Amino acid sequence: ILTVESEGGGMCGSAGSSMIVEIIPAPMAFAGGDDVSCQGDAYTISGAVASANSTYLWTSSGNGTLVDAHSLTPTYIQSEEEIGVITLTLTVTSGAGGICGSDISAMDLEIVPGAMANAGEDAITCEDEEYTIDDASASSNSTILWTTDGEGTIANATTLSPTYYPANGETGSINMILTVTSGGGGNCGSATSSISLEIIPLPYADAGIDAEIC
Repeated sequence: ILTVESEGGGMCGSAGSSMIVEIIPAPMAFAGGDDVSCQGDAYTISGAVASANSTYLWTSSGNGTLVDAHSLTPTYIQSEEEIGVITLTLTVTSGAGGICGSDISAMDLEIVPGAMANAGEDAITCEDEEYTIDDASASSNSTILWTTDGEGTIANATTLSPTYYPANGETGSINMILTVTSGGGGNCGSATSSISLEIIPLPYADAGIDAEIC
């Protein structure tokens, strides 16, 4: 506020005038913590923070689209079959045309495929002979575990190519079960698949005791 008094001790009065000074907050951007989303799901950011009286703009390194990209709660719509890690970046520009600059923050969003398990085709092996699975498949970025109802043991049970070692003298049909848990701590579910492994007995022959004949 500016006040002006006339000369002569103000005997001719005074006048006043004022102006408003707007104090613009410095820009501040926080995109939120890294997160995980399942393949095919829309993802809405909920943990972003920014300075008031600012403008917001989100951009993405992914192939999908951002809805409400000028808000603090945009939604990322994935492209078809998109997986992996993408970066969502928040740019905050100060008010009054950005005279106080801008700030940038980013978060990583991991898009995890749903769990898929295929244990392969049923198989046959011989008594006392190990069998290695070579045609199993599973979704990427997942954890793998094989179990069995047989009496033998499984080596490399956390891979797609486990080996079953039958117990001594074990024969008949056993099941080998593949359990796949999705990445991201299993947030996108799990799946199971199994094969039947038939263990064929070894051939056995006994011609009997020696004998004499005339």
